[in-house]
Amino acid sequence: MSPDNLSEILRAHARWLDGAPDGARAELALVDLSGAMLVGANLCKANLTGANLGGAVLAGASLTQATLFAASLRNADLTGADLRRADLRGAGLSGAVLVRANLEGADLRGDLIVPSGAPNVLGCIGSNLHRCTLDEAILRFANLSQARITEASAVDADLRGTILHGAALTSTTLKGADLRGANLTETILCTANLSDCELEGAVLRGAIVDGADFSNANLVDADLAGVNVAAMRINRPLRTSASDDGDMFAQPQLIARAADGASGERVLGRLCAGQRPQRVAAELLGF
Repeated sequence: MSPDNLSEILRAHARWLDGAPDGARAELALVDLSGAMLVGANLCKANLTGANLGGAVLAGASLTQATLFAASLRNADLTGADLRRADLRGAGLSGAVLVRANLEGADLRGDLIVPSGAPNVLGCIGSNLHRCTLDEAILRFANLSQARITEASAVDADLRGTILHGAALTSTTLKGADLRGANLTETILCTANLSDCELEGAVLRGAIVDGADFSNANLVDADLAGVNVAAMRINRPLRTSASDDGDMFAQPQLIARAADGASGERVLGRLCAGQRPQRVAAELLGF
């Protein structure tokens, strides 16, 4: 698409957003916009389904409630972009820069696109955020179920209440991120860096944490059922309850249940006469 045609579409879209009778919504589905300069562009509610925005510069752009279903944003610059409540299901964001972007309430769920009777149409499984940069981004209540966020960076990101069920965050850096109340059920966190993270009330049921760094992380009231706690890298006693006032294992039963992945009865049943629960919990965590 020529720059002139794109400019006219954006002007008509702005009029549509203002409710002008001569306005028209930006219909850019499957359009090749690779490398386009769209700094600060207003694409709120635009239809960009399956569009190619690879390498596009969208810094500061407004994409609130935009439809980016299965769109390619590979290596795009979305620094400071507003993507609140955008539909990014199955989108490709590999290598994209989303520093300080706002994705609050965005939908980045993995999706399977298999259109019947439509050959040569995109087939896509999962939103791909491989090696993307999400430092200081806002992802509150975003849905990233089944998304691939491997080898990415989300330092100091706001992930409160974010749904990451079944997502892959292998080798991703989340240092200092706020994950309070986040759903990390069955999330793959192998060798991820979650040091200094706030995980109070987060659900990590069945998460795979082999080699993950939880140094100085706050796990008060986190749900660790089915998690191999011994595989976590921690540099201080694990706290799992707000009532823990410094005693390193004030609630050893919680830790034992988490490590055992079930009721904890088998773990606690190993206690022999005179052996303190704290010692068993310590052994489970490798102390």
